[in-house]
Amino acid sequence: MKDKIWIFILIWIAFFSKGLISSDPDFFWHIKVGEIIATSGIPNTDPFSFTMPSYPFVDHEWLTDLVTFKIYPFTSTIGLSFIYASFAVLSLMLVTLKGKWAIIPLILSASLLISFAGIRPQIISWLLVAVILKITLDDKLWQRWRLVLPSIFIIWANLHGGFAVGVGIILLVIITKIWQAKRFLLSDFLIFIFSILATLVTPYGVNLWKEVWNSFSDTSLRWSVAEWHPILAYFDLTFLILFALSIFLALKYRAYFDLKLAPVYTILTLMGLSSARNVPFWVLINIPLLSFCFEELFKAVKNHQVKLRRFNIAYKILLVLTVLISAYHITTSFKTDLEWSAEKLYPTKAISFLKQNPPQGEIFALYDWGGYLILNYPEKKVFIDGRMPSWRWNPPSNRESSNAYKEYRDIIFHGKDFTEIFDKYNIQTVLWSAIPGRESKQPKSFTKRLQETGWKKIYGDEVAVIYKRYSLLPPPPKIGDSI
Repeated sequence: MKDKIWIFILIWIAFFSKGLISSDPDFFWHIKVGEIIATSGIPNTDPFSFTMPSYPFVDHEWLTDLVTFKIYPFTSTIGLSFIYASFAVLSLMLVTLKGKWAIIPLILSASLLISFAGIRPQIISWLLVAVILKITLDDKLWQRWRLVLPSIFIIWANLHGGFAVGVGIILLVIITKIWQAKRFLLSDFLIFIFSILATLVTPYGVNLWKEVWNSFSDTSLRWSVAEWHPILAYFDLTFLILFALSIFLALKYRAYFDLKLAPVYTILTLMGLSSARNVPFWVLINIPLLSFCFEELFKAVKNHQVKLRRFNIAYKILLVLTVLISAYHITTSFKTDLEWSAEKLYPTKAISFLKQNPPQGEIFALYDWGGYLILNYPEKKVFIDGRMPSWRWNPPSNRESSNAYKEYRDIIFHGKDFTEIFDKYNIQTVLWSAIPGRESKQPKSFTKRLQETGWKKIYGDEVAVIYKRYSLLPPPPKIGDSI
């Protein structure tokens, strides 16, 4: 452990810095939800959109949002960055403590996690998944701490929806243990049952599981929301190296693993491949696995002088390459965040203009700006924001949407005529990006289509433009008027 302290300190500094400079679009609505909970209680329906106001909004992070709202006025992003950086590092420490050969996988994993770091509730689930892995994969810790697991899930289910990953890990491990023992392990199975029941101790009960399932089962997210894309859709050199190393060594030393590790590793690997959002969970199982494999490789050569010398040389070369690749990856990530700071990403000046010139009707804005508008322009509700991609239902009124995210994508990415939808919601203003590349790659841009249907640009800066609705046709005559 002592030989890794300096590495953990450097990793913490990197995560802390990332939290200070990164700008997660969902951060803003988390603050606003926390404010509503603190002042009015937990909302039963969506308080923010004009497209789905009756939708039964389930905030699986409600307690995190409340605590964040309470902390933010006193510490700003500095305090929150400190907390989340500490959670991230504790996650890595839990899965690395006994790994003598963990330095290479630790450095690679930490640099990969930088892409997912920041002030994000998901990091709470990193820590708690690490706790679950530590307890379930160690027989001694399981016997000592298994009765505590339901209590962990009571807290976790109110902090973040990642609790479902922890429940899944417990189930996989218990099934494997039952198969090994060739008998039903009632006490272990009861731990699983009580853990499931513990997740119902929330303001939402079973609806919490419905919300988690909606996101997990929504295959459309894999290709429409960036963080849900398959990780292989990105050319991430750090991931590719870590993945290749992991698969090669896992297959080579599979016969030496504790049988409980195999199904958990397999499922988390498949989850990581299917969605970039799940990569951090794969990382947490990958570090102890790679540490074990390196140790087995060392055992195989330690009594052979020539092989040992070659192993030491190869290990040092791999360590140097790991440091260089990780440094490049972290530098690139920080450079991107600095280039796309909040001042360059969000329509601060445009919102000031709208507050000085309040628009009639509703506003149609960029998806990524929904959360920012919720906090910074509460006078108006939003068409869409980051909570809503998986929201589907049969609305009680034809004035509400059954799937606002689909309506948004149909307009922006599929070139659908927006007039009918804009009439439905009385949208009179469009707040859109002035930054090249933020629009769809359709032959005719959204703003061009606006101009061709009579919309006029009334504001513009380096980040945003505002269009106001004007009809190309004269207004219809009133009853009794001559034509």
